[in-house]
Amino acid sequence: MGSYEAIDAVYMPNPDLAQKEKVYSPEDNPSPVVELIHKLYGMHVRGVVHVYVADASELSALSPILRIIMAWNDGVDKVCVHTSSGLFLLR
Repeated sequence: MGSYEAIDAVYMPNPDLAQKEKVYSPEDNPSPVVELIHKLYGMHVRGVVHVYVADASELSALSPILRIIMAWNDGVDKVCVHTSSGLFLLR
């Protein structure tokens, strides 16, 4: 069996500081499991859905799941996207 890096692996970009960074950001995660879980959540959520993102790249990474939630899930009444600059209602 080959060696695989954990999807939540961290590294220290500056060894002099204690700050750790993820090897793979949520937008660039190499594992298909995360995408499958997002799709399952999108199919089964109900009511008002709250999505929290830090910036446009995170929102872009969530576009497939948001498409499922807003276009294909009839049980969702409203989608609220919370960002550092405010709240946006999508549906």
